[in-house]
Amino acid sequence: MASKTLTLSDRGEIKTALVLPDGAGEVLREAAADLQSVLEKMTGVAPPMGSDDGKLAPSGRTAIHVGRTACARSLNLDAGDVGVEGYRITTSGRDLFILGGSDSGTSYGVYGLLEDHLGVRWFMPGELFEDVPVQTTLRIAPIHEEVRPHFLHRVFSGIFSLEGAAWERRNRVSRRRPELPYAGFHHALYRIFPVARYGKTHPEYYALIDGQRLIPESDGVSNARFGQPCTSNPEVVEITVQAARSYFDEHPEAHCFSLGMNDNRNFCLCEGCRALDVPGLVFRDRPVYSDRWFTYVNAVAKALQATHPGKFVGCLAYINVESPPQRIARLEPNVAIYLTQDTPQHLDPAYRDKDREFILSWVKKCDHVCKYDYYGLGWMLPRYCPHLIADDIRFQHSAGVRGFYAEAYPHWASFGPHVYLASKLWWNADRDAERLLSEFFERLFRGAAGEMRAFYDKMEEVWMRPREGRWFQGLRGLHDQIPCYTVEDVDALEALLGRAYRASRDPLVRLRIDYVRRWFPFPATLVRGWRWADEVLALPPGPAAQEKAQALRRLPARLSRAFRQAVLEDRLMPKRAYFSDGRYQARVEAPWKEKVEKAIAHAQG
Repeated sequence: MASKTLTLSDRGEIKTALVLPDGAGEVLREAAADLQSVLEKMTGVAPPMGSDDGKLAPSGRTAIHVGRTACARSLNLDAGDVGVEGYRITTSGRDLFILGGSDSGTSYGVYGLLEDHLGVRWFMPGELFEDVPVQTTLRIAPIHEEVRPHFLHRVFSGIFSLEGAAWERRNRVSRRRPELPYAGFHHALYRIFPVARYGKTHPEYYALIDGQRLIPESDGVSNARFGQPCTSNPEVVEITVQAARSYFDEHPEAHCFSLGMNDNRNFCLCEGCRALDVPGLVFRDRPVYSDRWFTYVNAVAKALQATHPGKFVGCLAYINVESPPQRIARLEPNVAIYLTQDTPQHLDPAYRDKDREFILSWVKKCDHVCKYDYYGLGWMLPRYCPHLIADDIRFQHSAGVRGFYAEAYPHWASFGPHVYLASKLWWNADRDAERLLSEFFERLFRGAAGEMRAFYDKMEEVWMRPREGRWFQGLRGLHDQIPCYTVEDVDALEALLGRAYRASRDPLVRLRIDYVRRWFPFPATLVRGWRWADEVLALPPGPAAQEKAQALRRLPARLSRAFRQAVLEDRLMPKRAYFSDGRYQARVEAPWKEKVEKAIAHAQG
């Protein structure tokens, strides 16, 4: 018998119940709680949580089964071949079943139902930025679909707070967990060769540089202080193999063991390692050590496959090993690589084309290529380029790339549409980027959508001004970010924000615009202080310079207030990494104050 329309609510009377399998874990409970909460916001009444008694929904009622309940089992329903993070939604009579390839897959099915069929959106973290259509009568047609993400691994770093974690799962961003495909790849070799175990007894395991073995003073230092191990040493290979085998023995559910290089350029220069290199090979001013590195990775992967078939090793193609190896025809089939690329630099077509050439070269040598990107990179000024990001994601999907990892660390006020767009395209790269952006502005800002779109478009215009692409531009400090912005730029952006606020009298819309307005004085003060200081320093000491310096005197106190308001008081901001671990003070605040104070002193003569 054909399924009829499912009634979830009829004129405010709830007609549905939610059913979880007995013993459901936290992931399913979270998703069901979100479904219950959203349906209450939509209809005015929260649906009850039913018992997993194996019974079908009674006449006139609908049941939504979140996971493989007793009823799903009695009907022999499962997720089928949707992969770890895919899901199946199917209808039988008045029962709707959401079945995933894992608990995370099932949860993404819940959010697929809410987003794709009920029109719910979570544009940025927090209740302020969700958009839930209100419908006291809510009916849906029967659903029969199987959905698989275009990228198997979809992870942001630098999105903190409970609201951030909720935003990620609601937008179907992957949770970091051992069974996630390609989950092991990040900096990890320092853990395999701890100084406490090998530093004194086997110094030959560590990098030889300038005739000395680079051995950190202790295991407590940053992995950036560890060199890369001497990968031509057979004992180093064997220790790595045993570490991988032990990991999978202890974590049989895991997919991938990390051989991610330590976070530095300190590669071994012993004769054995150098003999494996292609002499004289350089990329972007860095010597290339890819052949020696992937010889090591291949050896570990091959040995692992012999004892743990189906288990992977993952690694970074990063800094000196970004280039594909030239003397290795193909990596072992259980190797996954993450190619590190800075997509915002694709404003330079030549830089973009070289990055794409590398991707296409890598997919010929490795079956499991993923992309490691740098969306935020700790910039204090806006680094907004959604169309570059969208274009890149589409290209990666067409090239056969399997996963994405991006360092976000966002100022949500400047970066929200950019991160939201990436999350949508990671799930389905075929979606229309322009339509997604338009929906972001129209649904969040309503009557002020045009003005807010103009504000963000201006930031994108600034970023896209022609210049040479440069790896990690701006990472080392404000001096490398300032050239992108002029005082006229921040004046124009400030005016657009003011017009947007005046364009709407909707209290909710004004709260959303206020969130952006609370952030903007921070980058604006950085730009004005630096640029005005340059103007003062270009003048000879005297009255003209002193007059310009008057405005500078007010800025240090203004910057302190703006930083507190934009970063410290924003619960969505990362409270670690670039903003609050000393890097802001060293790379941004200190040089900015030094420059402003120098200009004030110069004006006095």
